[in-house]
Amino acid sequence: MVAAGGDWALIDRNGSAHIDVRQTFQTDDGAFIQVFETGIGLPDGVTGYLRLGFETGSEKYNWINNIVGVGILNVLNDTHISIDAWQVSRTVSGESRGPPLTWLC
Repeated sequence: MVAAGGDWALIDRNGSAHIDVRQTFQTDDGAFIQVFETGIGLPDGVTGYLRLGFETGSEKYNWINNIVGVGILNVLNDTHISIDAWQVSRTVSGESRGPPLTWLC
């Protein structure tokens, strides 16, 4: 992850956090990918449900601009979270897409 981005949370009267996050990752070959995460953090302060979007100017990774994702955020401790994320797509019944992608931040 690159030290560029930001995160915001608006806490409503029920204790839910309305999450808005921007993160930038750099791939091993030098491309930058912007990740947009929006969603709801539950009042328990431990779990959240996210919508994920991606953006890059890299020709090699241009395909990621068309990905829509969903994720489950888990707060691990005061400084670390994990996000289990899945790509939304049509599949043939019974077809396996493999395990989810997990970020540890």
